[in-house]
Amino acid sequence: MADDVVDEAQLSALHFDRVDLSGFEVADVDIEECRFASVDASGGHWERVTVANCRVDGGSLANLQVRGGSLRRCEVTDNRMTGLQWTDGVVRDVRFTRCRGDLAGFRFSRFTHVVFADCRLASIDFTGADLSGVAFVDCDLTGARLNEATMTGATLTNCRLEDVSGIGALRGATVSGVDMMSLAFQLAADAGITLVPLSRDGQEYDGVGECEEAVSLGWDGRQFGFAEDEFAVGPFQADSAGDDLKGRVAG
Repeated sequence: MADDVVDEAQLSALHFDRVDLSGFEVADVDIEECRFASVDASGGHWERVTVANCRVDGGSLANLQVRGGSLRRCEVTDNRMTGLQWTDGVVRDVRFTRCRGDLAGFRFSRFTHVVFADCRLASIDFTGADLSGVAFVDCDLTGARLNEATMTGATLTNCRLEDVSGIGALRGATVSGVDMMSLAFQLAADAGITLVPLSRDGQEYDGVGECEEAVSLGWDGRQFGFAEDEFAVGPFQADSAGDDLKGRVAG
């Protein structure tokens, strides 16, 4: 339908309240200084769309397909972004708060000065994305894809990171408030290292054996010692080489 197509337009200083834009095809459109309140823009196809100095409150971007888009100096709050695909685009000076982005994708997109706060991002796809300096705070990144992503200078605070693929992309990032032991196992697996506890499942280690080597991961000032003793082989918490091992072997 012609009414569902927007081509080569400029929208400025407008307020959209509870407008249904679902399924729209949009190309070569500039949107600036607009506010979107409870707007449904789900299921559409956007090409080369620039959104700048805008505020998005509520509403839905679910399953929206965007290629070559630019999102700058915007705030997105309480938005449903499930299945959103933002491919080969730019996201700069943007804050996402309490958004639900399960199964969303930002493949090969470039992020600068971006914050994700209290967002659900399970199974999100950041393949090939440049996430340098991005801050993730209190986010669920379970099952996220970070393959070939760049995360130098990124920070992840109190985030869930179970079953993340491409976890080696965290090189150069700062991670705090997560299950460090679980993360160590994921990093080892990504590097092709298998850590196998040998015996005494569930054995508590507290001052049992001396740490042969302590390796700093640069997260939260904590380190992990790798050593072999009469009980098992595995990762244990330690402050420095020569300290007693502390940890738990799970069978």
